[in-house]
Amino acid sequence: ILVAAWMPDGKHVAFLGSAGTDPLRGYIQGIDDGVKRQFTPEGVSVNSASFWRLPVSPDGSRVVLIGADDNQYLFPTKGGQPEVLRGIRRGEYVVSWTDDGRALYVAAQYDSPHRVFRLDLATGRRTLWKGLHPAQTAGMRLSEISSTPDGQTFLHGYARLLSNLYVGEGLKWQ
Repeated sequence: ILVAAWMPDGKHVAFLGSAGTDPLRGYIQGIDDGVKRQFTPEGVSVNSASFWRLPVSPDGSRVVLIGADDNQYLFPTKGGQPEVLRGIRRGEYVVSWTDDGRALYVAAQYDSPHRVFRLDLATGRRTLWKGLHPAQTAGMRLSEISSTPDGQTFLHGYARLLSNLYVGEGLKWQ
């Protein structure tokens, strides 16, 4: 199992997994009966910018995943054809779903300051929702954003890598 998330009913888990070296697939598994069913074809993945997050819709009907063609899709959890996620750009990942399930909050992995967009699923229209500005950006890397479903509270976690620079004068190379 690469990544998993509880389904909204609290009785099922969605996950990406594979047997051995097989390509990843999306599955739904019941907690009580252990029954597992596939809901994606082979070769799906999650965005590398948020490898620990499986974006399940609030009603549990869809999951955002990357298809074998490297495009992001809305995969229906009850089976059927996935829908291309319109409006999302390469390098962006899903921060969270809105609580009504009609939009997503998305951000770019290497954007600084981070701009979070609200992406309307019906139209693909993007609206700047929030700008997150760390107090100090020097050496910032490994940045990740999380959000509450109402979009009112964000968590921005990041690591910084700082080094020392020394100046040497009068040195001779030998």
